[in-house]
Amino acid sequence: MEKLLKILHDTIKAEKSFRGGMCYYVYKLYHDNKITITHRVFLNEYLHNNIPLRVKIRFGDNSMYVHWWKPGRKLPRLRWLKKHMKKSR
Repeated sequence: MEKLLKILHDTIKAEKSFRGGMCYYVYKLYHDNKITITHRVFLNEYLHNNIPLRVKIRFGDNSMYVHWWKPGRKLPRLRWLKKHMKKSR
């Protein structure tokens, strides 16, 4: 688990023009053949089952595309990923 979260973390961190959210980057990793479909499903389920406690407002124009933080903000996502990488050790 930690390895998958680290791959996602490093991918987001390396993006110069970060847009969207973590689910988009899970899809991108799969599309670029960096993770398997099993990993993609697992990561998406993990993300959806571990919504940050402090998130009170969701950003998005419909229920399919919802963001926990404003789209384009890397720092809160990177912090969340680091926290969960530590938890999974």
